[in-house]
Amino acid sequence: MKFVFDLDGTICFKGQPVSERILKSLEKLEAQGHQVIFASARPIRDLLPVLDKRFHTYPMIGGNGAIVANQGQIISTVHFDTKTLLKIKRLIELYEVTYLIDSSWDYAYTGPADHPILHNLDPQKLAKNRPLTELNPIVKILMLTSKKIGQLKRDLAKLDVVVNVHGNEGVLDISPKGINKWSGLQLLLILVKKFY
Repeated sequence: MKFVFDLDGTICFKGQPVSERILKSLEKLEAQGHQVIFASARPIRDLLPVLDKRFHTYPMIGGNGAIVANQGQIISTVHFDTKTLLKIKRLIELYEVTYLIDSSWDYAYTGPADHPILHNLDPQKLAKNRPLTELNPIVKILMLTSKKIGQLKRDLAKLDVVVNVHGNEGVLDISPKGINKWSGLQLLLILVKKFY
């Protein structure tokens, strides 16, 4: 049987690593012949710090399904198409958006120096904060602040993307259309069969 675990708020809390007690329970599942898979809104680079190194080769779905990893390697990404990305970049400029934009590994960050998202952003310094023009492909966009957030939401709704709003922070989480943890899991299972 395959067991898929979300991280934040499910098996890890307040950005802290998954407890050893939970990790041992996950290893027991594996020892019984089951497969453990991790799925998160976090990109793969930000999954690794909350998991002990002995779990870094487990199958992972990051970026809400946009990034798939197995055996410690990213094996697939789903990214924004060029036309949609150009429209999003225009909205970023028009509405003076600050952001966290993820590639398959590196990122671009222009948000406030005290934004809460920084607590979980690349804590082990595995990636680089690059200018947006250097990121390719782009798999996920978090719009952190904007002077006209209401109009920005309306304009984003006209695009072929998925927009989720994160709670009290008002962060807009944007992914390519059709991308979610379920689609990432389906892709993982197809790709892993090809490798084995």
